[in-house]
Amino acid sequence: MTRDRFRYHFTCTTPGCTRTPQHKIASIWSDGQISELKTYGLACSEHADAQLEAARRKHAVTRLAEGESLAPPTVLPLTPLHPTTPPNPTANPPPPTPPAHSSPAQP
Repeated sequence: MTRDRFRYHFTCTTPGCTRTPQHKIASIWSDGQISELKTYGLACSEHADAQLEAARRKHAVTRLAEGESLAPPTVLPLTPLHPTTPPNPTANPPPPTPPAHSSPAQP
């Protein structure tokens, strides 16, 4: 059985623009345990600067709960069929690996 892959067609989120976006305007949000991208919009090259400025205004008035953090908005490349990665993936590094347990030497 053959199935067609469903794909979304995204456009720049600037009102009236129908261009394909090349950028994602986003911030890294965290509650101290997990982190994820908070997306403000998708932008074509022409509207990336304006959308970044709008995101900065929204960011400035965002209220966070205790323990939450939200990095300043940034412009990320948007590549079709590939996930967007945060600009600093080490913001929440995995916990350190415990040292290997060694058995005492036997005579």
